[in-house]
Amino acid sequence: MDFESVELEVPWKGFKPDAVARNGEAVTFVEFRVSHAVDEAKLAKLQAAAVPTIEVDLRPFIGALFGRLEIEDALQSGGFDRQWLVHPQRDRHKIEILAVARHHKTCPHGLMKRKYAPCSSCPCYLDYGEQGVLCTGASGATSIADARAIAAGRPVPLPEFIADLLEKMRRNLAAEKGRAAIQARKAAVAASEAVYWSELRAKQAARRTPGA
Repeated sequence: MDFESVELEVPWKGFKPDAVARNGEAVTFVEFRVSHAVDEAKLAKLQAAAVPTIEVDLRPFIGALFGRLEIEDALQSGGFDRQWLVHPQRDRHKIEILAVARHHKTCPHGLMKRKYAPCSSCPCYLDYGEQGVLCTGASGATSIADARAIAAGRPVPLPEFIADLLEKMRRNLAAEKGRAAIQARKAAVAASEAVYWSELRAKQAARRTPGA
């Protein structure tokens, strides 16, 4: 992440980001986590500003002295742990994906019931919580393009990962049914043979019995 300049505590529409980093016309806010994370009130202001905001974790370096140049160098070199707090494009994409996601107690394609794959390996998986698995499996969306196509009323193809698993499941179920049919035929033959030998032994016993 390259910045041409970094200014500390620059007033911005009613609040002060910890730092404002610039790269040409592009602006990025920087929040420094020292004793605690950004509180909800400031996060709401950052989100309302709709400016990409990154949080830099300074806790491992508490006690060290950092000036503007050291902070700027660390930001550009990746010397600190960091995460996005606000990213307008990412957030818009998240909203679009969530619009075609649903909570499910079981896989909408029946894959988990058959134990063919864990949800976490599926490209439709998003999260897991008390309401079950949050995924886009029912809609089949695995990308922003898919989500936008669905929102526009256009169908999307079943993800290849799921299609392959479903085909595997169909083959295995067919094989299981075939094995069950064979076992049923074997059981029927065995039962028939048991009846035949039982009746034969009864006839033989009757012949050996005097007066029969």
